[in-house]
Amino acid sequence: MNAEDIGRRAAEALRVEARLTPKPGLVDLNNSGAHDDMDLELLLLSADVLEPFFVELAKTHAVALQVKELGIAAEAAMRQATKGVNTHQGAVYSLGLLCAVAGDGSSEIETICE
Repeated sequence: MNAEDIGRRAAEALRVEARLTPKPGLVDLNNSGAHDDMDLELLLLSADVLEPFFVELAKTHAVALQVKELGIAAEAAMRQATKGVNTHQGAVYSLGLLCAVAGDGSSEIETICE
């Protein structure tokens, strides 16, 4: 799997999760749950903004300094696009690390999450 595939799949995971319905208290297809600062459209925008960062993270081969710098840049781009709303900060961290490790190529994709 190449870096573009990894990044695309990571962003698609965010899109699928955003559309998952029902999610009581959380943003889903039906409503914004307990969030008055975000909605489905904002979550989908955030996933689109993060996709190229996930691709770049997969290209780092898990070099820590590059991963850190890209993660910081991804969060800044997300916050700019969402007007400061923290839509996917946790995903930038967790999925970003997974993308970096998957892009390294030294692990089987099936075993990375284990």
